[in-house]
Amino acid sequence: MSSAMFPRTALTDAFEQGRFGDRASSGASPFDHPDSPLAKLFGNARGKNPVIKVNAATPAAPTQPRGATHAKLGMVSNSVRHILSPSSNGTAQHSLQHLWVSVELLVSKYGQGEALYEKLQQDAERASVEAARVLKAGLQVGPLVWLQALVNQWRAWTVRSETVRSLLAHLDSGFVLQNRHSGKKPSIEVLMDTFQHCVLNDEDIHVKTLESITDIIDAERQATAGATSEASTSSAPTVETEYQKLHKHVLALFIRLHSYEDLQRAILKSSRQYFSCEAESWIDAETAKADPNSPNANGIVSYVGHTQARLNEETARAKWLLELQDGKEKLVEVVRDEMVKKRARWLTAGLPALLEREATSVEALKLLFQQLKSVGQLALLGKAFVEHIVKSGTGIVTPASATAASKIKKPPQNEEDKAALRSAMADEEQIIENLLSLKSRIDATVDVAFEGHDDFKQKRKEAFEKVVNSRSGGSKVAELCAKYLDAKLRQGNKTMTDEELQACLDSALTLFRWSHAKDMFEEFYKRHFAKRLLLNRSASSDFEQMMLLKLKEECGPAFTQRLETMLKDIALSDEMMKAYSDRRQDSDEFDLHVNVLTQAHWPAFPAISIQIPPSMAQVSQHFEQFYSVRTSGRKLFWAHSLGTCTVKAQFHSGEKDLQVSEFQAIVLLLFNGLDDKDFLSYESIAEQTGLEPKELKRTLQSLACGRIPQRILRKDPQGREIEDTDKFRFNFKLQNEARRIAVNQIQLQETEEEQASTETRVLLDRELVLQAATVRIMKAKKQLKHSELLQQVVDAIKARFQVDVAEIKKQFETLIEKEYMERVEGDRSTYRYLA
Repeated sequence: MSSAMFPRTALTDAFEQGRFGDRASSGASPFDHPDSPLAKLFGNARGKNPVIKVNAATPAAPTQPRGATHAKLGMVSNSVRHILSPSSNGTAQHSLQHLWVSVELLVSKYGQGEALYEKLQQDAERASVEAARVLKAGLQVGPLVWLQALVNQWRAWTVRSETVRSLLAHLDSGFVLQNRHSGKKPSIEVLMDTFQHCVLNDEDIHVKTLESITDIIDAERQATAGATSEASTSSAPTVETEYQKLHKHVLALFIRLHSYEDLQRAILKSSRQYFSCEAESWIDAETAKADPNSPNANGIVSYVGHTQARLNEETARAKWLLELQDGKEKLVEVVRDEMVKKRARWLTAGLPALLEREATSVEALKLLFQQLKSVGQLALLGKAFVEHIVKSGTGIVTPASATAASKIKKPPQNEEDKAALRSAMADEEQIIENLLSLKSRIDATVDVAFEGHDDFKQKRKEAFEKVVNSRSGGSKVAELCAKYLDAKLRQGNKTMTDEELQACLDSALTLFRWSHAKDMFEEFYKRHFAKRLLLNRSASSDFEQMMLLKLKEECGPAFTQRLETMLKDIALSDEMMKAYSDRRQDSDEFDLHVNVLTQAHWPAFPAISIQIPPSMAQVSQHFEQFYSVRTSGRKLFWAHSLGTCTVKAQFHSGEKDLQVSEFQAIVLLLFNGLDDKDFLSYESIAEQTGLEPKELKRTLQSLACGRIPQRILRKDPQGREIEDTDKFRFNFKLQNEARRIAVNQIQLQETEEEQASTETRVLLDRELVLQAATVRIMKAKKQLKHSELLQQVVDAIKARFQVDVAEIKKQFETLIEKEYMERVEGDRSTYRYLA
């Protein structure tokens, strides 16, 4: 620390600037200034305005005998020694005015400046050694008492040194100034250096002083240890303590004696030891409560709160404890280093526990983020963040029940296997909801706790992309996303507001965006979209249009072209049915509405044969006749599996309107004319409907084994499964207060065969897409290296799906067999396009 940072006397400044000359140029004596130390000490003994007259010219040679000169030198030396001595009262043995004049004569007239300078050094050392001896006699006292004693000695020394400096003004302005280039220092600096060397730098005193300072600081920290764990973000107390008042003088002592670096170094070293031990003790205590590799969430929350309180406390303490800004910053850095940086692995190991705990506040995660960011450990936090998302998300996408179900032979052979499959199906229905719940928590963490940091946004995307594509290359999540959107678009705003519904749709589309199997999503979404249109189960046409726009923005117009064509078919069918209703024949027993679909743009639904009742067949024929007249050259194919009916049924509780599928309606019509005790066997129903066994059992199960208020038929014997020996009767005693009862949800459910056929169709389409992309590229390039062609094909199809390189190579071989391209002779790694 440069002394230029602290107040200087005019004498010292003048000395350094070379303004002092001989006595004639120095002007009046210090006694002429009432505020000078000599004037204050001398008082009124010499009168109000003493004037000391000295000849202006300096004699060429001393005129006083040598003995008298030595006596005068001894008088001044003894007086200086007496003033500096700790055992004296700080006053001189002679008149201060007389001493001042004697110093002037010794320096200016008798040429004894060097002898007086040496005497000053000796006297200062003797007095300083005496002061050190006094202090060392109390080495056993407490830290606060010791520092108070040191400060008292220092303050006394500074007062006495100022008196001596005033007395030796002519020594400084004469001899010292003339010999400044040979290393001579002003008297005040000699006195300060001597005190530093003999007192402050004494080994025992130095160690005792620094230990006392650090012990008091550690004691203050220990006293606030309990409070910091309860008030994590509160500021440190601002009330000035007893030691803070004392430390101002201690700090001034070290600064004035150019020992500030020693003080700062000792404080930083002690602080590092203290916070290292505190952090270790805290973590050891928390480790004893939980798995060391997975810290308890409460422990992490408490620790980061305690650390923040320590940071606040040390920031406030540094303001008065240290002088330089660099040291203040280093003190806070010590806390970060010991309590955060060196514990970063333990802290990040607890991140999963924090994220999984619902009670964890965003503030705790924010503190953790900010503290790790301040020590450059966000990479560790990011790694733990990604690992948590991948682990949690993979567990959601591939639940244990799904793994167990995959090992069961189809069809299930026993009740245990059937129960396992039902459990897997139930868990599968919750996958998207659970994924979105996880994403919602992660989004809140990134946006608020992690302050929207770009790195964590990217890590979130990468982690969820791994999760979404962890099962079946993304096909499973793509399929479930389509089903989730179907359910939401069917429910509409019945269970949530329009804003909440839109948020759900956007979140599901985000999962779709991360999928590598967008073609799988497209196929399943198209099937569900078709059923919503044909069964009139869409809750809002506005939301349907909105979804089409979002999908078009996400995947391009080609993605939604077929879906838009399907909407047009429904609109055209409505217009056609208006024309048909005007020509409806009176012999028709019921109203008919037909949707005429463009087969190429609609999903392929299974063609299931069934024996239609005569009344239904007659109405169908009437519409076929109308359609053949309206559009020549086209033939209709009836998709009975998608037909719906509204059947009026008479129960004991009154008449009800049953919304059923066409298959359900045909089965129910068989019970017309039967009373409560009349049964129809399974064989009889199968014979009269002509339905294949699997579809018939599915239909009967929906009518007889559903929820009690929707059991239109009664099965004997009761049970969840339909057997060939079962018998059925109409449930006249149905209890349902609703006038309209919907029991055709079975049509919305996808059968295992439909799901398998959809997946197979997508995989076959992928082969065609790969071949088409390859041909387009080869046609444009004519000739390409294998690696170049492979990369260009991957780039061409990555927006729709991703496949293994082996599958792409397989399609290359297929195209070679089909003679679309060939290998160049002599260079097997190059392909040539064949026109």
